Amino acid sequence: MKPLYLSIKGFGPYLKTEINEEDFKFLTENKLFLISGEIGAGKTTIFDAIVYALYGESTIEGRNPSDLISHFIKNKPNIIPEINFKFFLDGKTYQIIRRPSFRGRAENVSLWIENKLFSVKKEEIKTKIKELIGLDAKQFKKVFLIPQGEYRKILIAKKEEREGLLETIFETSLFSNLEDFLKNKLKDLKDLYQSLNKREEDLKNIAQVPSFEELKERIRELEKKQKDLKEEIIFLTSKKEKIERKLKELEQILQLYEKIKELSEKLENLKKKEGEFQAKKELLKKLKTLKENLIFYENFKKLKFELKENYKKKRDLLNSLDKLKERLELLDSELKKLSQREKEIEEKKKELQNLKTLETRLEEKEILQKKLNQITYLYKRDLEELENIQKKINSLKNEIEKSFEEKDRFNRIIILLKEKEKIIELLKAFEEYEELIPEVKNTEEEIKNLTNYCEKLEKLKEDLEIKNRAQYLAKFLKEGKPCPVCGSTSHPHPIKAENFLQRLKEVEKEILEKKKNLEKKKERFYILKTKIENFEKILQNKDKNLLYENYKNIENELSNLPKDYLEKLMENKAENINLLWGSKIKNLKSELNFFENKEIEKKKNLEKLKNEEITIRERLNIMEEFLKTSPSSENLKFKINFLEKEIKDWEDKKRFLEKEISFLNEEKIKTETQLKNKEEYIKKIIKDYKKNIFPLINLKRIGLLSSMSDFESYLSMFDQIEIMERDIQGFFYELEGTQRDLKKTKDDWKSMLKIGKPLLINL
Repeated sequence: MKPLYLSIKGFGPYLKTEINEEDFKFLTENKLFLISGEIGAGKTTIFDAIVYALYGESTIEGRNPSDLISHFIKNKPNIIPEINFKFFLDGKTYQIIRRPSFRGRAENVSLWIENKLFSVKKEEIKTKIKELIGLDAKQFKKVFLIPQGEYRKILIAKKEEREGLLETIFETSLFSNLEDFLKNKLKDLKDLYQSLNKREEDLKNIAQVPSFEELKERIRELEKKQKDLKEEIIFLTSKKEKIERKLKELEQILQLYEKIKELSEKLENLKKKEGEFQAKKELLKKLKTLKENLIFYENFKKLKFELKENYKKKRDLLNSLDKLKERLELLDSELKKLSQREKEIEEKKKELQNLKTLETRLEEKEILQKKLNQITYLYKRDLEELENIQKKINSLKNEIEKSFEEKDRFNRIIILLKEKEKIIELLKAFEEYEELIPEVKNTEEEIKNLTNYCEKLEKLKEDLEIKNRAQYLAKFLKEGKPCPVCGSTSHPHPIKAENFLQRLKEVEKEILEKKKNLEKKKERFYILKTKIENFEKILQNKDKNLLYENYKNIENELSNLPKDYLEKLMENKAENINLLWGSKIKNLKSELNFFENKEIEKKKNLEKLKNEEITIRERLNIMEEFLKTSPSSENLKFKINFLEKEIKDWEDKKRFLEKEISFLNEEKIKTETQLKNKEEYIKKIIKDYKKNIFPLINLKRIGLLSSMSDFESYLSMFDQIEIMERDIQGFFYELEGTQRDLKKTKDDWKSMLKIGKPLLINL
């Protein structure tokens, strides 16, 4: 596994750091390198990050991954703890991104292979990493890492655990598998040897011989007898085969004779039927010719029927055309009579128009009178409303002026109170700042002492580890054998047996506690430093005495204000009071604007009503002059209704006649067109009829038909053509085949007789 990239966010002392590919390349080029730094600087955190990214665990047993999250992340809400590790293995690039559970978010992990997402499931990724590296988390930490205080576990591990670990590292499982295979093979060979010995005894018992030599002699005698018998069997078999061959030839001659008789009878029967099939052949030829002309016969029948139907339709169209012409003549006569009254009707229309104009004028006069009464009422009402609006506008203006004065007074109080609060905060900051300075100095001194003490403990730990290893090696020292450390063959002063391991555990425990305490002290120191820096920024260019003086001036000014102002401020927040005054003034202005717009609208409306009243009065005066000589409204309506009815009856009748004539003319044109089309279609049918009847006449001429009706008698036989053709073909094929088979059989029989004569003589 070759590391390519490592990013650490919010882990240990690292808020945000990364080791890129160039850095890792530099490390791999230098085979041996050292990661150095002060205690708590983050050396182990780099390995913690790699192990956590791969397996989701810490390098130290019992340590939760959430303990690795940086304490400094509290003041950095934008940073989320995360490890991003990229490495190269077996020709592929792998990238794993893992985030621990933090601020209510569950732990999540994702594995990418060649920049493609492989999985986001923890167990699936865990299995894949173990498959790639070949080690689980526990083995990986023991093989590749020796964390502080953890390397001794490899030395003191149990034999089985150490063997399993070494077997995984050096792949010695091949040798253990080979050993098991050889053991099994040896066992199988022993079993086979015992089985063969037992079989030897069983064979001796079955043959009833004391030894294998006697058994071999018996077998040789039996093999000789078997050889003699085989020679005798070969001679007899050869003789038997000759006799069987001769018998087979005689059987073939008899079979051929029987076949000749059978084929002769079959040929005679077939020749008797030959005349019948010749007649069938002639009929088949006739049917084929008729079937070829079937399309002409079907077209002839169809066209004959169509011709008959179309002549009938032509007669119907001629009858319809005559009726339409009679009806048109009658309607034209009626329309001419009606048209003679057209001038009279036109005069009556003009009279009706004049009467309707008078009626409209009377109606308009009534409407205008009603409108005049309505406008008079509206004018009085709007005038009263205008006076009320003007009073309301004056009242709102006075109220707005008072509200602005009150708002300014409250704003001044709010400014004073805010200034007072700000001064109080700054004075408190001065006090806290002065208290923090000695605490920072004390914390810094404690960190220094703890760091020195931890370094002493680390040295003590190293000394104890060396003594413990020396004590372990001393157990195996023997006089005359070289020491694995110094190479000496004599060992005059081996280390005395003491419980270094127990002391080492106590020192490691104390180091862990002191380091935790040191981390807390550092965290407290950084927090105090941050607070002091913040206070210094806040109190920059501020004078404590000047602040006290300003505070006293504000107090004096506030004490001179009325009590009810301060009480209102206590009950409501300054922002609320400002909002209330602002809202009140805004509402008053809005209301004032509304009434001012209403005032303008009312004035415009009154002016408009006044103008309308003058216009209507003028029009009424004109109408009264015009209608002095007009008849009463009842007589006028009667005359209008009578004239309207008379004119409508005449127009309806004329419209009906014109519509009917137009419809009949259209029908006439349509019928004439249909008649013309029908005549053209009949001509086309006659042409097709002639084309299809000529081939049928030719059939009649050559004698295949006596009349057209004869075709019908042959129609039912067309379906039998294929069957007849098969029967005739089959018959003549069978006849030719029988003749051919008879000739061949006779030839074979004659040749067999020539070969078989000597055989018959011998028999």
